[in-house]
Amino acid sequence: MKRFLLLAIFLIAWPVALSAAPVPPSKGQWGFALEESLPLYEKADINADSEYVDFSGEWFSVPSAVRDEDNNLWYKVNINGKSGWLAQNGVRLKMGGKSKTAANFYKTFLKKQSVLQSLMGLTQDQIRKKFGTPTMRETPYDDSDVNILSYELAGQKKSITFSITLRNNIVEGAEFHM
Repeated sequence: MKRFLLLAIFLIAWPVALSAAPVPPSKGQWGFALEESLPLYEKADINADSEYVDFSGEWFSVPSAVRDEDNNLWYKVNINGKSGWLAQNGVRLKMGGKSKTAANFYKTFLKKQSVLQSLMGLTQDQIRKKFGTPTMRETPYDDSDVNILSYELAGQKKSITFSITLRNNIVEGAEFHM
């Protein structure tokens, strides 16, 4: 029941969240703050000195990223002339382009909707191996256990996104959005 409640919330919130961010530049890795301000750390370490930085609702360049010992991502950024590291929480990261593999999976889904169930319980590494680099990745600010990988489908007349929600790096839900 909890999974279905989360799925319902996600279905309502996802289109709103997607429309809130302007379109990112087409090349490179870019970030978008999902909060008005986020802490910018001196090092990629939650215990490092930090200060809150305000965001202007624009995409910012993310030239590099590292993982810490807890497998959390940190993004190297330069915001308003300040350099530092942003934790993954509260950031939408534009990573790759449109996915042909996700488009092919969508064709299978149209024939057999239960194919989504085959993804439940897979790890993030297994999803990345199956579908490649996601178009977007985000972690809600208040729940670092959740990651959402989104794949924009290539070759579609309508804009379709395939979203996979992971909790503790295990698939908890998957769905298509038009």
